[in-house]
Amino acid sequence: MILARQVAQEAAFVDASGGRRFRIVSQPAAGPCLGTVIWVHAFGEKLNKTRRMSALMSRLLASEGWRVIQKDLSGCGDSSGDFGEATWAAWVDDVKAELLQADPHRPIWLWGVRAGALVASAALDGAIPVNFLLWQPVTSGARHLQQFRRLQTGARVLGSAKAIPGAVPAQSPDAAAAVEIAGYRLGPALAPGLERASFDVPSGFSGRIVWLELSPDESPAMSPATTKAVEALRARGVRVG
Repeated sequence: MILARQVAQEAAFVDASGGRRFRIVSQPAAGPCLGTVIWVHAFGEKLNKTRRMSALMSRLLASEGWRVIQKDLSGCGDSSGDFGEATWAAWVDDVKAELLQADPHRPIWLWGVRAGALVASAALDGAIPVNFLLWQPVTSGARHLQQFRRLQTGARVLGSAKAIPGAVPAQSPDAAAAVEIAGYRLGPALAPGLERASFDVPSGFSGRIVWLELSPDESPAMSPATTKAVEALRARGVRVG
């Protein structure tokens, strides 16, 4: 990877509601910044699988003049708390905190990776003008959560999961107790918020949306769900490309 400009990086733990968050700031070593890019990471194992590429992209954007903020949300990796203790409200608040700190006089981009798009969308209130950079975004929290819970169902079928009394997780979205799925404890303060989430923008949204997806097909095409979501946004006058 060839960088256009030298990059400066700073890592620190910052205070937040319910503990501390690990935060990395990447920006050009000299000169003004074009604006702010706030990374909102993926959910569960998708976070681990996209960390390296996200780190490379952050350095590349910084070399092009952008200030890039990478913050681990509560319970995710280096930030305080356990994944099973994470709450949807805390995740949304983490993103809102970064939006409030961004320079409002320069462009602000929310960079949502997979389910990070849902968290980023939920953090908007219309008061701060933003744009979206979406990497393989999830548009329905309910569908994403259902797919995640199927990992537990599959483990049961194969006999590799411990028996958990009561309903199968896929059938109990509002369960009062945490359930363990693929090594992650999904807590009752996170699942309902994720399940109700869907990617959307406020009325009067004037920013841009750059929507990127990968396809293994020789003739790549957007999925039906993506096509429907993009067409609905464009019908409202939102710039999606």
